Amino acid sequence: MNNVLLTVAFCGLLCVTMASAETNDTAISPARLTFYAVPLVCPAAPDIGCGSRSKPILLQLERENSVAEAWLNRPGTLMAIVWKTEAKRKERNAVFKAVSEKEELEARELSGAARKKALKEFAARDGWHRGRNHCRKIGSANSGEGLGVGGKGESAPC
Repeated sequence: MNNVLLTVAFCGLLCVTMASAETNDTAISPARLTFYAVPLVCPAAPDIGCGSRSKPILLQLERENSVAEAWLNRPGTLMAIVWKTEAKRKERNAVFKAVSEKEELEARELSGAARKKALKEFAARDGWHRGRNHCRKIGSANSGEGLGVGGKGESAPC
C-alpha cells in the first residue's frame, strides 16, 4: 500500500513538473520562430485578444508534432509559433495552413522589419499568452479577466 501511494505521489509530482515546464526563453533561436499578423482582437474589448476565438487555435497548434509552443500577443494582433528544432520549413507551412483553414483564420506571415520588431517584443514575453494559460472568458483590459491579464503567459483563474 505504501509503495502504491509513493508511486502515485511521484507520478503526480512528475506530471506537475512536466506540465509547468516552459521553453527556455534564452534558448529559442529566431530560426525556430514564425510570426503571423492575425485578426483575433476581441470585439467586446478591442484592447485585448479574443480568448474564446484564439484559445482553440493556439491549443490545436500545440497539439501538432512540429510545434513546441503557440502564443498570442495581448492585443490579439500577432501570433508567435515556436517550432520544434527538427521541424522543416515545408512542414511548418503545411501545419499552419491546415490549422488556419480548419479554424478559418486569415493570417499573414511577418517578414523584414515587422518580424524583427515582433522578435524583440516576444523576447520579453510581456503581454504574450499561450492557449493553455488563459481563460475562455472574455474580459476587459481593466477587469482582470480573460486573455489580457498577467505577463509571461499567465492569466486570472477561470
